[in-house]
Amino acid sequence: MFRDILNNVEGFGFLIMFSLIFFFILFILILLWVWKLDKGLVDKLRNLPLEDDLPAKKKIVL
Repeated sequence: MFRDILNNVEGFGFLIMFSLIFFFILFILILLWVWKLDKGLVDKLRNLPLEDDLPAKKKIVL
């Protein structure tokens, strides 16, 4: 049913191509952003859950 509706809509091919190109551009930009991240920040964030800097009874207020 949905396939029939989508096949009968004109200009749907453009929407498919636009979304595919948008996805790949976004994916490449995110890869470049991750690649250029500061290595010190990445190491700090990687070890963050393992650090025990907070006192045991300190409440975290959101």
